[in-house]
Amino acid sequence: MKNSTKGALIVTGMALVMTASLVGGYKFITHVSPKVKTEFDNYTNPITQQLIKDFEIPEKEKEEPKEEPSEFSYTGSVKRTYDSPVIYQKGGYIFNSDGKMLTDFRGEKGNDVRLTKSIDGSRAVLVEDDKCVYIDADLNTTEISNTCRLAGMSFDGKYFFHLDQEGSGQAVYIRDIDKGDDYLIAKTPATFRSVCISPDGRTLVYSFYSDKTTIFVQGIDIPETKYETDDCNSIITVSNDGETIFYSSYDKDTEYHCIHQGKITDLGTKNYRHDYLDRECKQILYQDKKGSVKYYRAGDKKPVTLLKEDEARIKLGCVAAQQQDIYMEDYVLDTDSFADAVMIEADYKCYALSGNTPEVVEMSKGLSKIYSYETCVTPEGPACICKIDGEYVKLVYDGKDINRTPVYECERTTTDITCNDDLTKVWVRDGNNIYYVEEGKEPVLVFELEGGAAYTTYDLDWDPSTDRCCFVVSSVLYSVGTTADSRVEMNNCKFFSSYSTNECKILTVYGTDGNTYIVVGGQAYKLR
Repeated sequence: MKNSTKGALIVTGMALVMTASLVGGYKFITHVSPKVKTEFDNYTNPITQQLIKDFEIPEKEKEEPKEEPSEFSYTGSVKRTYDSPVIYQKGGYIFNSDGKMLTDFRGEKGNDVRLTKSIDGSRAVLVEDDKCVYIDADLNTTEISNTCRLAGMSFDGKYFFHLDQEGSGQAVYIRDIDKGDDYLIAKTPATFRSVCISPDGRTLVYSFYSDKTTIFVQGIDIPETKYETDDCNSIITVSNDGETIFYSSYDKDTEYHCIHQGKITDLGTKNYRHDYLDRECKQILYQDKKGSVKYYRAGDKKPVTLLKEDEARIKLGCVAAQQQDIYMEDYVLDTDSFADAVMIEADYKCYALSGNTPEVVEMSKGLSKIYSYETCVTPEGPACICKIDGEYVKLVYDGKDINRTPVYECERTTTDITCNDDLTKVWVRDGNNIYYVEEGKEPVLVFELEGGAAYTTYDLDWDPSTDRCCFVVSSVLYSVGTTADSRVEMNNCKFFSSYSTNECKILTVYGTDGNTYIVVGGQAYKLR
């Protein structure tokens, strides 16, 4: 053992002497003879470069330099340039923003009609009593089919699909609204289970009751493609190119999945709340079984958890939303970035989203528990109006800092506030008086309670159909604008509530006769 150790030391010593001699000789000869150095380098450089290349760390293993997060620039919710009337529905009544009412499809029970609209509300298609009916903004109707089982309007309103019974089988068509042409997409001797239309209206995704594992995609310009799944309970949507499909399965809980370019990604459980897609239907924002808010973009390895809160609520503000079917919980938002469209409330805290791949920013950080009365993503950034220490304030996150602006300093303890959808108009009830508040200006007294009168309820609410503030005094529903122009909207009113469909906030009025009503164009319509 000693001899082997001694031998190893001798060999190591000789190697060191030889290395030192070579290095010293190289240094000497190249110093006294530059020509020798040039010839030596010409010979050894290719070998050196090859060794470097062989032992180079692959690009994917190199540690990328971490960039500092850049300030996100908000654009706010999209406002489409559309000047014609907008279609709404409530309790089987179909009406437009001009106050025109269509009652042809209202049933005895007063349930909502199975109607879908374009994102700007200018066009709609419905199915009632096996009839497929197209409706324009002026509420003119055109019957398309009298054997229809299902229909749906595309996001942009240029196309819709209708699924018809044809003998013992079924066929699904895409209708070009402007041309009036139908394109046959698929037929079956059996029954379709689920059908959805792409945002541009030129592609369908569908499945059949006979097979719960296969999903089909086909369009006007796209040939039929099949995707195999473990279980497809319901299809949510498909992108314009047909490459991205969101669908759900169900065992003990609803599970979400995404097919992107043929690959399936499991997104986990889904709770009972609504979920939201971007206008290209390649991103989704949803809440899992525990209530945590999650985000996923097609092609990502897995969804990202944005916020873990049991009672989190996703709030839309003034972004336009299209509900794809009244029996489904899925909405397509008019946005490319959820940061420009939604905010989150949870546990008396208000959160904004930042970045195209969103991250959560707490706007109420450093404050005690707050209640956000109204929220909206404005061009200046996400904003919320809340009450802090007896004062209504507006918090705005500009992508870097949270700015605080006073809105109204309350004189009484009994107060309420309401705003329009983009927070540019504010009404405050302070004691018995109602004020209209415009940022940077003195509050304007728009309603003063007369002697002997009393507020039936202390609530204020903004009515989008009239752009006015509503309230109830001595069982009379009033509205008021930005000046002292109050008017009666309905008599014999006990109270009212806001019914939000995410397409339109509709005021539901509860009468002293025990019935419920909506008020459209100055006229009350009985719901139940």
